[in-house]
Amino acid sequence: MFCSVTPTVVDIVSGVVLVLGGVAAYGPQWLAIGMRRSSFGVNHTYLSLAWIANLLTLSNGFILKWPTLACCWREDHVPLDRCLALQLPLLQLGLPGLYGFVSQALYIYFCVETAGLSFGEAERRRNRAKAIFAAGCLFVVVVATTSVLMYWFFDLTADTLASWARALGYTAAGITCVQLLPQLLETFRLRKAGSLSVVSIVVLGFGNVLVFCYQVFGNHTGLSTSFANAIGAAELLTLLAMLAYFRVVDRRRRARSSLSLITEAEIRTEEKTSLILPVPIN
Repeated sequence: MFCSVTPTVVDIVSGVVLVLGGVAAYGPQWLAIGMRRSSFGVNHTYLSLAWIANLLTLSNGFILKWPTLACCWREDHVPLDRCLALQLPLLQLGLPGLYGFVSQALYIYFCVETAGLSFGEAERRRNRAKAIFAAGCLFVVVVATTSVLMYWFFDLTADTLASWARALGYTAAGITCVQLLPQLLETFRLRKAGSLSVVSIVVLGFGNVLVFCYQVFGNHTGLSTSFANAIGAAELLTLLAMLAYFRVVDRRRRARSSLSLITEAEIRTEEKTSLILPVPIN
């Protein structure tokens, strides 16, 4: 039944766009960190939680999509192009995990001393980021090993495996609900973006909306898989609104500061002019 499904042109185009859209979403953030040669302003806890949530979502989709994935080798009549087309949703779920890995590597490498970050604090942040990254890798390995054991060695029923997949999906959704809190607090404390790419936030926010709509209406993905994208979109749009507000406030503050400087300069000019005026002789 799963292998007899023929992906439509809309499914293929949507899947390819979503896959390529990941580069457009994460690329500006990589460029922002690389061009500034600093990751100051980006919160590593947010990057790690987002990465773990993406990998859990991938595990959820991998288990639920296993019958479709198996079409590539269990059914001889399934051609290669159809096999690849059927895996586009799974590929779309998997690539954010790779993108998150790159983001963390760039953060750790460019966690250096800046005008707003001392050398000692930069080192502490770098070591903390390494520890969180190692713990995240261990957690993902444990989840993946558990999933493989449940499928291959314990021969559990499809319903049990589906329940485990939904548990992973809801765990990912729960992490997604809190993953942006550290970044929101970091941005609120700094009151500016720093090395955080506004372009990436915009693309990720609206991209998550598109992914959610595609998964629910186009690919009919389960709620446990698509719910995380809906929550992520809401939080990213909140962060975007915060950055826009701080930018407007900063521009107004600069305008008031410039006006004050101009007024002060005019007053000083008037004072100097009054001092050099000739004194009338009676």
